[in-house]
Amino acid sequence: MNNCPFCGLKHNVGFISTRFAGTDGVSLETEKWATVFQRQGFSCFYFAGELDLPPDCSYLAEEAHFTHPEIKDIYNNCFGVHQRGRHITQKIMALKRKLKDELYKFIEKFTIDLFVPENALTIPLNIPLGLSHYRGNIRNQDTHNSAPSRFFLGTPAVFDKCCMGIPEYGISSPPAVHTARGHKLFRR
Repeated sequence: MNNCPFCGLKHNVGFISTRFAGTDGVSLETEKWATVFQRQGFSCFYFAGELDLPPDCSYLAEEAHFTHPEIKDIYNNCFGVHQRGRHITQKIMALKRKLKDELYKFIEKFTIDLFVPENALTIPLNIPLGLSHYRGNIRNQDTHNSAPSRFFLGTPAVFDKCCMGIPEYGISSPPAVHTARGHKLFRR
């Protein structure tokens, strides 16, 4: 893969969702974004509970899928009820920690620089997944300036200024990404 034409670095993008399979809207929109990133020299990787992508670019975490039995139990006990039981809150937090651990493994396996959550923060089908990577729950692990700065997350960002002119691809707004490298580039 080529280096980014704007900053000269290689970037790895990690898309996160409950499912990247078939022809649903999230999968199709993600494919569009992946095409834009790849045209700019980025490598794309996928984290979900259901995948129809090759294992060399994807990471399966079964609890990320909205049909996982524990996730369905949480959903059924959070919506349409008058009171959520304490055991459900404990289950949410335990699964959040498990998914967060899986996200760190995904980050390490593919050296992810940017996260692009796809419906994982907006639709409450999988509450633990949304909580696992919500702002502040994933931290940059690089503490020394000599290590490459990486990570990301979730504000409609600065990304189009950092590394790509999106308008030529007919996309009107940047993806929900944020990078430590991006901050450095903006200060230049």
